Amino acid sequence: MHSVLDQIASMCSETKNTTSWKISSELIKFYKNKQELPNLVTLANSCFVSPSMITKFSKNLGFNGYKELSVKMQIEIIDRSHKNISTIFDNSDSLFKENEINAINTIRDFQLIKEKLNSLINLIKNANKIYIFSTNYFSDVAKLMNIMLLSKGINVVYMNKLNSMISIFDNISKKDLCLFFIGGSGSDEINFYFQQLYNKFQVENIFLFCTHSKIFKFNYPNNSIIIDTDFLSHNFFERTFSLSYIIMQIDLHLN
Repeated sequence: MHSVLDQIASMCSETKNTTSWKISSELIKFYKNKQELPNLVTLANSCFVSPSMITKFSKNLGFNGYKELSVKMQIEIIDRSHKNISTIFDNSDSLFKENEINAINTIRDFQLIKEKLNSLINLIKNANKIYIFSTNYFSDVAKLMNIMLLSKGINVVYMNKLNSMISIFDNISKKDLCLFFIGGSGSDEINFYFQQLYNKFQVENIFLFCTHSKIFKFNYPNNSIIIDTDFLSHNFFERTFSLSYIIMQIDLHLN
């Protein structure tokens, strides 16, 4: 899709007093003044048009409605300004907006691993059975992956107990897929079993999600995703957000 700011700016050169000219001129005014974009009703009132005309204007630009249009504009404004988020939005909620933009940038950053995600999705589709191993640190998101795969009717086993891993280790075949979620302290045992499976099977049988610090423990960069990014702090909640987004994408592509 073309730049929405460029599209709106071009409408300002249209004949004055048309509906499109009124709306586009008002939106550009907010952009130039570095003000937060108004809501649907406020914008309609300032343009002396009905809210339905704002919706129609947004749909003519290819959006579902004004909310989607305004979000796209906000992202572009931030990209172009290269300034701190607090210079664009009200200072009272600058931290909220900063976290919001960092989350958006993290999602964009995951575009770089699209090929790896597509590869993982194909591995999931072709596996006879899927085994999910996790450290305690990532047990919640590993369970989320387990629930998602079960909802698709996929044969999956989840475990984060060392004795459980030992008991099923010899039952894993080359037609199965092993997913590892590794992070936090106390993961040396799972690291060991990961390496054992790596030695036993071909690379395609294993996929690893891990933190930046743990990836250096493995000579295994191909089928792995480092869930830490440059935009979010490397703590539990940000990592959970990143992994949850990845699982959501897998879920959508398995439909």
